Amino acid sequence: MTPLRISGIVLLFIAFFLNFLVSISLPTISTLEIAQVVVANPELAKQDKFGFLTIRYGIWAYCAYAAAGGHACSPTGHGYMGPPLGWFTETGQTGIVDPLAASWTRGLAIHPVASGFAFIAFCLVFTKHTLVTSLMTALAAVLTLLAYAVDIAMYAELHHLLSDVPEHAIQSRTGPGFWLTLVSLVLLIVAGVINLISHRKEGYPSYPMSDVKSSWLRFFKRN
Repeated sequence: MTPLRISGIVLLFIAFFLNFLVSISLPTISTLEIAQVVVANPELAKQDKFGFLTIRYGIWAYCAYAAAGGHACSPTGHGYMGPPLGWFTETGQTGIVDPLAASWTRGLAIHPVASGFAFIAFCLVFTKHTLVTSLMTALAAVLTLLAYAVDIAMYAELHHLLSDVPEHAIQSRTGPGFWLTLVSLVLLIVAGVINLISHRKEGYPSYPMSDVKSSWLRFFKRN
């Protein structure tokens, strides 16, 4: 096994592992949310004018972290609705933002599907089925791309919902899961290219130049 192929296998495993972690998400892993809403001024939240400091949106649920400490998560399931978002500015203005609709979170379930295909591709990379391995890696990359597109769409909708909040009292941010999905996508593409190149090199070994020269000499001697 060549060093090039080993590097491709390692990259493919890392891509699968990152996809797998993102697929677990909230509430099991509280730090791997796709997006979050944060209070711009934590001091106001500590005065109990807000019910939360941060709301983290994962794949299976959202979790609200209270200003007084502790947190609570929504029931785990496919396609959840976010909570209403109350805000309070330093000038005394108040309001409530409509919750994130469940239609924006249903597509997040594609993350574990992409993780499953990445695992299959990782298992097949040890075999000689080059075409099947490349196909599975490509499918995993395409599914991860779709998952990342869903992440972008959800974050864009969340950002749009908060666009009219005065003084940016509450703000939307991307979470670690958002960026880990992008890293996994890049690694899948690189690993797929590396594994394809390494398989082709192993399948078509180079011949020594001395053998080529001797074969030509024998040809001319016969003639």
